[in-house]
Amino acid sequence: MQADKTYGEKTGPVDHVDEAAALRFDPAENRAPRVVAAGFGNLAREIVSVARQNGTPVIRDPELSVLAARLPVGREIPENLYHVIAGLFGLVYRLKQNQ
Repeated sequence: MQADKTYGEKTGPVDHVDEAAALRFDPAENRAPRVVAAGFGNLAREIVSVARQNGTPVIRDPELSVLAARLPVGREIPENLYHVIAGLFGLVYRLKQNQ
């Protein structure tokens, strides 16, 4: 997978990102994915830029981004987002399998 590829309903350059959140899930450590970075404006653009530089898939979902970017860093995602986030993690897994 290319580091600069974006998946989802909208694509665009990093400068059009208004909000972003980075999630990490390690079932040995947590019961749910945890927010490892979140922010708006320039910070959001930096989060996306770093993800792309590291080959991490970037999935654009503006509605979910607004919700996730408001969560405190270090917090597990709330239960009402489990289903949506599980779908995104499944997509990332399938993308990595197709590399």
